[in-house]
Amino acid sequence: MAGNLTARKVETAKAGKYSDGGNLYLIVGPTGARKWILRFTWRGRAKEMGLGSAVNVPLVDAREKAADARRLIARGLNPIDERKRSDGVPTFGEMADSVRGSLSAGFRNEKHKAQWKSTLETYAASLAPSRWTPSAPTTCWRR
Repeated sequence: MAGNLTARKVETAKAGKYSDGGNLYLIVGPTGARKWILRFTWRGRAKEMGLGSAVNVPLVDAREKAADARRLIARGLNPIDERKRSDGVPTFGEMADSVRGSLSAGFRNEKHKAQWKSTLETYAASLAPSRWTPSAPTTCWRR
């Protein structure tokens, strides 16, 4: 989706906030620092996802990154969480399962292993990763 910004405008923009359409924004700070932001709604709350510095991420790439994030949102996935997951950062639930697995090798009886598993399932289940399915289509919000 082509927007209102051009490569020249990105380079020469003064301090402010510039929309490219589709909730993709170029933010120019008072020092001249430029960054790309995608605004979207996730579970009823406004979110902003940084897409990188305009020095390192040209306009075409920023548009592509924004389109990729919109596709994730349409599938019911939080693009910020998915980016963290792809960077190798485990969720709390994944880490807890990993720790339990490594500790259970040192347990002497099966009952102790079962107690650890039960405790984590009872008290930390809400922190385990789960996929959220929206009841209504979630889209990028418009201003």
